[in-house]
Amino acid sequence: MGSSEWLVIFLIACALVIYARNRSVSGSYRTPVGAPMTLLLAAGMAGCASMQSETDMRAEPGVSLRARAEGGSYIDELAMDVRGADFGRLKMCLAMAVSNSPVTLSGGTTPPLVLFQPPRMQTVAVPGGDIFKYEDPASATAIVIGSADGGASLVDTTRAVIRFELAASANADRSHLRFRNITRAHLDTGTLPNDGFAPVGAWHAAHPDAAIRALRGIAASIDACLRPAE
Repeated sequence: MGSSEWLVIFLIACALVIYARNRSVSGSYRTPVGAPMTLLLAAGMAGCASMQSETDMRAEPGVSLRARAEGGSYIDELAMDVRGADFGRLKMCLAMAVSNSPVTLSGGTTPPLVLFQPPRMQTVAVPGGDIFKYEDPASATAIVIGSADGGASLVDTTRAVIRFELAASANADRSHLRFRNITRAHLDTGTLPNDGFAPVGAWHAAHPDAAIRALRGIAASIDACLRPAE
């Protein structure tokens, strides 16, 4: 057999070992049914990430990318315009559309290939807080910190959460929004270590479109809030 066939056999064997280990755990430990498939998915994604085309994301309106040391790119910024408004109205709409809620991230602490050791689970609370980070009435600009549901996670069947900074500038004609420091975390990674918030990859397997949809949804809420009363 060639090297690729042996690699597949090795990954399947590792997945079966982890599955058997999880099945033998009782008490407070969990048995994530999808853990073996998660390992295979993660390994496949790691090997294929650099080969994924980023053409679609580069063509996405308002999206800027930054280079990734390992190859490929991360989402750097998302910029767009919404309805014009005065600064007071824009601040009110930011307060209504943006939230900075606390989240709890769960995952394992034992490396997945450590044999004969039951998986230990841990949770980490990431605090939320006030959304307003900076305000300058003279330039009609505010910077807020927020979070949003990031859709289905890449890991098992849990959810992802997006965190970001949003710089918003009010203008009578069109107000400008610029999302930056965009990161994503998976709420529950089962027995796999949870690395917390990290930049969002721009390659297809990283599903950057889910993060962009979440941010565009916030922008749409701000735009709707800025609509003049009839």
